[in-house]
Amino acid sequence: SSSTRSSKFGTAGVDFEVSIYDTGLSNSKQSVIGIHHCSCSYSVVRAICNIFVLGCGNPDNGANRLSVVHAKVDISREIRELDPIDLNKIHSSPHFTVYVEIEFCPQGCAEPECEPIFFSIPEDSKCVARSNLHMLDSANFTDCLFKIGEDEIKAHRCFLSQHSEVFRTMFSQQSMVEAENGIVEIKDSDYPSVRAMLEFMYCGSTSSIEKNVEGVLALAEKYAIKPLKEFCGSYLALKINTTTIAKIAAIAEMYSSTPLIKRCARYLAENRISVLRSKEWEDLKKQNPELAIRLLELSF
Repeated sequence: SSSTRSSKFGTAGVDFEVSIYDTGLSNSKQSVIGIHHCSCSYSVVRAICNIFVLGCGNPDNGANRLSVVHAKVDISREIRELDPIDLNKIHSSPHFTVYVEIEFCPQGCAEPECEPIFFSIPEDSKCVARSNLHMLDSANFTDCLFKIGEDEIKAHRCFLSQHSEVFRTMFSQQSMVEAENGIVEIKDSDYPSVRAMLEFMYCGSTSSIEKNVEGVLALAEKYAIKPLKEFCGSYLALKINTTTIAKIAAIAEMYSSTPLIKRCARYLAENRISVLRSKEWEDLKKQNPELAIRLLELSF
């Protein structure tokens, strides 16, 4: 097998290195990414680690992007190997780039607030997720119905109650109309958003938020589905750039997502000149000056 190691990178007196190992198997591009830190002041650095591989071509094309991990990770001086990845899944080019984002707090500071969000699901869990999704799609043994305009989705109260205190209360109190007839009418959302919400509640993940993430986030807030709210926040955090930061920060403020606000502020701190000169930032200052000031304060 062979390996490639990055140059050192870091801040606050902590440097990191990332290595990528070829497994050595013939006719295979299966590889392992490892990470460790080079600091004498820490034994372990607890960090929110986001690593993904991007092939050449359109970055919005899902075939060009391969997520490795997005979770809280304990990084020590010894190389920590992450789950193997299959580079054959990147179809666009034999060339690729490994992107590493590490969020940590120096000694004496509070830990990052974000809970782990895993995009790489173990194979056994995928089987369970597929079975749960089949239950949703087949509508077998369903005992409630979502009505979104003229569209309908049948579901199971047990899944809804397990993941949402709002649904649990809704179906357990006989005084609630939904508990009596099992019908949940949603007038402030659309079918794709509700479908994505249900997919997440059944499977712990959904691939249906790219075009309607704000709608899904609104449902997560309305029905108090914290993991889904964090999932949407993590997705939006990956979309922050000079032209989107104002809109994403406004969404984060609307749905009280403190971790997402902080990610926007961090991007502003790292790209201050390009953001402050953008038309989107000028619009934000006019439309929501309080939010613009808050971002500036958090970025220092």
